[in-house]
Amino acid sequence: MTLTFLCCYLIALQSFAYTPSDEPITFEDLPLTTQTFIQEQFAHMTVTRASYNTQDCLKCYEVHLSDNTTLRFDDMGNWCAIERVDSEVPTALIPERIQQTLNDRFAGIGIYKLEKDTNSIKVGLANKEELVFNTDFQLLDFEDDTSNVIEE
Repeated sequence: MTLTFLCCYLIALQSFAYTPSDEPITFEDLPLTTQTFIQEQFAHMTVTRASYNTQDCLKCYEVHLSDNTTLRFDDMGNWCAIERVDSEVPTALIPERIQQTLNDRFAGIGIYKLEKDTNSIKVGLANKEELVFNTDFQLLDFEDDTSNVIEE
């Protein structure tokens, strides 16, 4: 009896669970800040899909480019994530102090992912390592391709 009740409860809960929305939009619907960023940093690409997402009460814009690059922007239009498949993240987008650390410790390894939030900047390297920097651009830790966290 208790198991049946628990199963029914879980099914009901799941049916009322928050479902994120993914609303397709046009390039012109993106904030002007986002449009300018794309035109300046990825001028040779075309937008293949754009959407406005709400997930876990967070709102963001997601843009897919013709070379399989995925860009995410906050609700104000500021970039917060860049993920590339076939090319590296444009060097102009990498903060100088982070670029210096990469040159010193990870020279020659391509950067294919860059994420930023209010507390950190994450850098994804071609060798599958993910570096985490604080907002003062100090390397805090990194995770190697075997998912082992290595603290600095």
